[in-house]
Amino acid sequence: MLYCQDKNEMNISLREFVSTARRGICTSLPCDEDEPYVKSATERVRKSLVGDSEPYELETDFSVGDVRFILKGKCDTLLGDTLSIIRIIDTHPDRINKSDMSECRADAFVLGYIHANNNRLSSVNLDIIIASTVCDVTRTVSERVSFKKLEKFFDKCVCAVSIYARVEVDRVKFRLPSMREARFPFDNVREGQSSFVKSVYRTIGRGDTLFASAPTGTGKTVSSLYPAIRALGGGLCRKVFYLTVKSMTSLAARDCLNLMQQKGCNTRAIILSAKEKCCKLKLVCHDSRELCPLTKFNRLPDAVMELYDLGITVVEEKHVQAIATKYQVCPHELMLTYSEICDVVICDINYLFDPTVYIRRFF
Repeated sequence: MLYCQDKNEMNISLREFVSTARRGICTSLPCDEDEPYVKSATERVRKSLVGDSEPYELETDFSVGDVRFILKGKCDTLLGDTLSIIRIIDTHPDRINKSDMSECRADAFVLGYIHANNNRLSSVNLDIIIASTVCDVTRTVSERVSFKKLEKFFDKCVCAVSIYARVEVDRVKFRLPSMREARFPFDNVREGQSSFVKSVYRTIGRGDTLFASAPTGTGKTVSSLYPAIRALGGGLCRKVFYLTVKSMTSLAARDCLNLMQQKGCNTRAIILSAKEKCCKLKLVCHDSRELCPLTKFNRLPDAVMELYDLGITVVEEKHVQAIATKYQVCPHELMLTYSEICDVVICDINYLFDPTVYIRRFF
């Protein structure tokens, strides 16, 4: 979501709209379409299905309170009362998991509502075409849905999205301006810190990579976080990830953000803990998901917003556990969902580089 304060408008894409409404379920695509080799493969598969035709863009708007939302999405083919979307995965179409299939269906329902509402149709036919980059097999799931059913689903999504929209308004109106004007949290700047800070800021602005080496105690944490927060406030990036290899390093980042908060810089951050450490039931959820009583996510939005309303600069595991116990939700899922609305995420380096545990919703 992107809030425009001057127009009091919120621009939101189909992907954001659906994933926000379905918080608590992994919202990543079946394959990462940002990778060049995957992008070329998906384009090739799509071209074999629909030729050179461009996707059809659908748009609608709605209001929540005094904020106007503009929702845009694309379908691959549109003919009369029939629209289709293509989802390209890197496995056999019959092996698509329930979560990804549910997400595809949600995308189709929202697009179907926009098309039916714009053209005053009583029902639409939705085709979900599952194709693969590894084989020529396709799977098509067709469903005819009444406008009444589509409208009911859309209204539920709007209700969920409006909850999180308040966070985006707060971010644009209050947090970003404070980050733009953030002051260095210490009275004195150590030798080398000034050039370090400027180098980090310039590197973020250029989208480059900076390698820096400095002895312990020279202020690397504040020299990295401070310019990153300033860059965030200036619109040079959307989120800051502070990766660590030791828990003590995460505490140093926490203390730095709390000190900046005392100086007037309003940020929201979280320290992510390992799933095994968070789970009090000692269940490995991917093996015992059906046995875990905390896998029902219908209470997750309320839990996330209560955690947000605590006003804590850096949320830690103890804060998450208290709210998770109150709402009976998975503490690790609550952590991950809350991290989506944070400005800074402090986590172990494995959450980016380990292929088995990396955070798919971000990376």
